[in-house]
Amino acid sequence: MKAAIIECSFGIMAFNEENKLIEKVLFPKKPQEAAQTLVKIEAGKMVDEIAELVNRLRKNGYETFVFENASLANEVQKKFGVKVEVSKPSEAGEMLRFSMERFAVETGFVKDAEEFTLWTHNVTMEMAKLRVKGAVEKRDLIITQAIQTLDDLDKAINLFMGRVREWYGIHFPELDRLLDKHETYARLVLNLGSKDSFTAEKLEKEEIPK
Repeated sequence: MKAAIIECSFGIMAFNEENKLIEKVLFPKKPQEAAQTLVKIEAGKMVDEIAELVNRLRKNGYETFVFENASLANEVQKKFGVKVEVSKPSEAGEMLRFSMERFAVETGFVKDAEEFTLWTHNVTMEMAKLRVKGAVEKRDLIITQAIQTLDDLDKAINLFMGRVREWYGIHFPELDRLLDKHETYARLVLNLGSKDSFTAEKLEKEEIPK
């Protein structure tokens, strides 16, 4: 048998092939916790609610599970060794989203439309906060990695130029004391080469002050 597992603002729903609700795991009445779970699912991560639902369905004879999120489907397949399918959007998902208020009332999560609207607003706001926080953290990580890369490049350049100065210093030891900047040192060694080429005229062409 096949079951579609769909998340919504108030829990995780499971539907059979006739799109009838067969199992559910409702979220706690805490918008922040619900939002955290939904953001994890959005990112394709396994959550306890999904695991609980899959285990219940397997005990009832369901062998194939349909998800709208490919990454989540892969996680379920790896964890439970079950057959999975990806359908986005799925028939069950479209039906649930179209009638979400009705399902929220029928499952006993809320008592009426007004409570459902307030709940959905609160969860949506919490999800937005988490997405912004995640984006900022990702940006900060990229900046940190960029700084680390620059530090690594600087160390590599210093090591390389140390070897160049050591090697060329055998031929022209005075140059190491005269030039502190690695870039200038390397450019003159490349362009002028021999110590005898370090004439006033050529140094002027290289924009080296007298």
